[in-house]
Amino acid sequence: MKRIYLLLSLFITFTAACSDDDNNGVDPGSPILPVEAKSAFDFVNSIGVNTHFGFYETNYWDKWEEITFPRLKELGVKHIRDGYGYRVPLGEERFIEAGKAGIKLLLSVTTDTPEELTPKLDALLPYLSGVEAINEVDLSIDPDNNPEVWVPYGRQKQEELYTFIKNTPKYSHLPVVGLSLANLKDNAGLIGDLSGWVDYGNIHAYASARHPANHWGYGLTWDEISQRAQVVFGNKPLMATEAGYHNYEQQGLSHMGVPEDVSAIYLPHLFFEYFNKGIVRTYIYEFLDQHVRSEWADAPELEWHFGLVRTDGEAKPAFYALKNLIALIDDTDEGFKPSSLAFALDAESTIVKNDLRYTLLQKSNGKWWIAIYRTTEIYNPDFLMPKPIQKATISLTLQNKAKTINMYVPNTSQEIRQTWQNQHAVTMELGGELVLLEVEM
Repeated sequence: MKRIYLLLSLFITFTAACSDDDNNGVDPGSPILPVEAKSAFDFVNSIGVNTHFGFYETNYWDKWEEITFPRLKELGVKHIRDGYGYRVPLGEERFIEAGKAGIKLLLSVTTDTPEELTPKLDALLPYLSGVEAINEVDLSIDPDNNPEVWVPYGRQKQEELYTFIKNTPKYSHLPVVGLSLANLKDNAGLIGDLSGWVDYGNIHAYASARHPANHWGYGLTWDEISQRAQVVFGNKPLMATEAGYHNYEQQGLSHMGVPEDVSAIYLPHLFFEYFNKGIVRTYIYEFLDQHVRSEWADAPELEWHFGLVRTDGEAKPAFYALKNLIALIDDTDEGFKPSSLAFALDAESTIVKNDLRYTLLQKSNGKWWIAIYRTTEIYNPDFLMPKPIQKATISLTLQNKAKTINMYVPNTSQEIRQTWQNQHAVTMELGGELVLLEVEM
C-alpha cells in the first residue's frame, strides 16, 4: 500500500488576535449570531461500526481475545451493528461481553422468524440498541434479484418484525430500524412505503472514494438520497447502517477505494457531515479487514479491505483518528441540554466559504467544541493519486472573549496543539484535516 503524505498541505497553524480591535481579516459586516449547540453525548453516540463476530476464517472469530475485543475497547466506540453469521452460543457470549463493556448492539435479524428471534432477544436484551430488518433485501433474498420475489418478502418481514416487537411487552421499547436496500436509487419505488412499520429509516451510503459530503452512493446527492429514503420511510429519522471506505486501490471499479491516509481524513468528516444532516447514527463498514473466507472465495478483492484494523491486528490511521475524536468529545450526561454560542466563521475566498463546514457541540461541563473541516476532494480515484489541497485562511470570531481556546487535530493525537487565553478571534490555515476547538467562556 503506497502512503500518501499530505503533511505540508494539511499542516494547521493558528494566529491569535493582536488586540481587541483587530478582527483578523473577518469581514466587519459578518454577523456574529448565536448558534445552537448540539449535544456532545449525542454526537459520540451517533458513531457506530459494523462487526462480524460470527464470521469464521476471520480475526473476528479466530482472534477475539488477541485482536478483536481489545481493539474494539481501545477504539472507544459505543455502538456496533452485527447479526449476519450470528452463532450461538459463542457468538452470543461475545455480544454479551461487548455489551458489558458498554458497547450496544443493533441486531440485524434478516430472515429470523419471531420464534427464532425470541431466545436471541432474551439473551441480549440488556445490550441491544435496537433490531433491524433484512440487510440489503434487493441483493440478499433472491439470486436473480427479482423484485417479484424480494419486494413482497421484504414488506412481509418488515411488518412481521415490527408487529412482533411492538406487541411483545418485554421488547416493545426496542427501536425497529427499517430494512436496507443495496440500491436505494433504483429500488425505493419498488419496495414502497414502509413507514408504518419502522421507528427509523435506513440508508447505505458509500462515498466511493469521494468526500462524504459530495457522494451518497450511486452518484446521489444528499437531497436525492433523502428524497428516496422518504419514499420508503416517510419522515421517520434515519440511520446509515453502512457507510465508509475501503482501501483497495484499483482503477475501473464501480465502488472505488482510497488509500489509508485519505480514509483517515474523510471518516471524521463523514460522522460530522451525517450528524449535521440529522442522521441519528452512522455505522461505518467495518471494524476489521477480513481474510478471504472459503465460502466467499469469488468475492471482489475490495471486500477484504474495509476495516479500521488490518488482518495482522495493526490499526490503520483511520482507527486512531476516530479513537482520538471519540476520546476528545466523549461526554457521559445523556440528559444535558446544550445552549448557544455566538460566533462566526469566515474564509478568504468564496470558493473556500462554499466548502467550509462546522459543527457546534457542547459538553455537560459547559465547554463548547467546534469541529471545522472542508469538503474539498483530496484524492483522484481515476488516477489513483492525491489531489493537493491549498491551505486556506479561516477566521473564527466570538462575540465575547473566550477564557481559553484549545486546538486539537484528532488525526494527529489527543494532545492540545495550541492554547490561547482571553481572545475573541483567531485565524487558521486549514487544509484537509478536521480541527477541533475547545472553547471555554
